[in-house]
Amino acid sequence: MTRSGKIIRMTPPSGRYRCFPLYIAVILLAVSFLTAVPLRATAGADDGAPSRTIAIDTATAPAATIEQALEKLENTHHLFPLNEKITRNLADGYSAYGRRFFQKRQYEQADDLFRKGQELFPEDASFALLRGVTTVPVRTWS
Repeated sequence: MTRSGKIIRMTPPSGRYRCFPLYIAVILLAVSFLTAVPLRATAGADDGAPSRTIAIDTATAPAATIEQALEKLENTHHLFPLNEKITRNLADGYSAYGRRFFQKRQYEQADDLFRKGQELFPEDASFALLRGVTTVPVRTWS
């Protein structure tokens, strides 16, 4: 009720804009996933894997450095495929590097990296969401 005594009726939007609040919620959720995350490759000393740590800030590091770090992670993952920590770090690396491509509007490369992360962790819904966000501008649904 307003000061003049009139009742304002709030009705849900209809027609073309009825899914607008849902669309905004999905966009806000996707943007929250697209924050800069540092790339870390670590392996525990008890599992026989190398025990050194590689830490790279994906927001400022050159692409060649990030690709080298991902290549080292992939090689370590091939040597120790059952190590959850290495697998998670590799998936996080794909996600962070994919976000960088997304911010540069290189959607195909970002989708490829998110797909690799989704192959490592198919139960993680964040990779599916990120892949969905990257396919909208390109309009390639598969």
